[in-house]
Amino acid sequence: PVLDLGVAQLLVLPGESYVEYQLAAQKMRPDSFVVCLGYGECATGYVPTAQAVREKDGNLHDWWTKADANEFKKRADEVVEQYNGFVILDTIHVNGRLTLGENLADLGGLSIAYEAFKKTVQGKSGKSIDGFTPDQRFFLNFAQVWRSIILPEAAAQRILTDPHSPGMFRTNGPMMNIDAFYDAFHVKEGDKMFKPKEKRTHIW
Repeated sequence: PVLDLGVAQLLVLPGESYVEYQLAAQKMRPDSFVVCLGYGECATGYVPTAQAVREKDGNLHDWWTKADANEFKKRADEVVEQYNGFVILDTIHVNGRLTLGENLADLGGLSIAYEAFKKTVQGKSGKSIDGFTPDQRFFLNFAQVWRSIILPEAAAQRILTDPHSPGMFRTNGPMMNIDAFYDAFHVKEGDKMFKPKEKRTHIW
């Protein structure tokens, strides 16, 4: 089915090509399409340096209150700590500070996308397809976006230089912070992806 673009259109920023999004929507499942919009157009710009914006005369201006900046840093540090705990090849840890900007975009984008998805016909339907509920299909589609095959040597090198986390953690990391994921798959304490509710990080 093709996504009803009535909701998704609200996510397209001025200056972006709506035609390109419309063409993409015809080839993508609605849950995948909304995730891409949420990540690419609503969250990627909110990286750790986003509190300073450039005014028309070229000067940088801090538009956040001190309280907002402190709270954002607190939550961002929680994300850094979470990703520092992820390991590839048995011993190599993800650099949560290096990958912070993209990790925040993944988390914020998935959160925004889920809210938008729940406003679509498909998101409201409750209809299972192939045994999966709409919410389950939404999260499964997000996971499929980050499927990849990489040589161990390349993975070890990228950990040192790539500001993106490995695909597995671009999937699992954000989901571990989203309550709807726990409800969709009945994730409970003791499961590998369980994170206590009070420790889940919400950015936007």
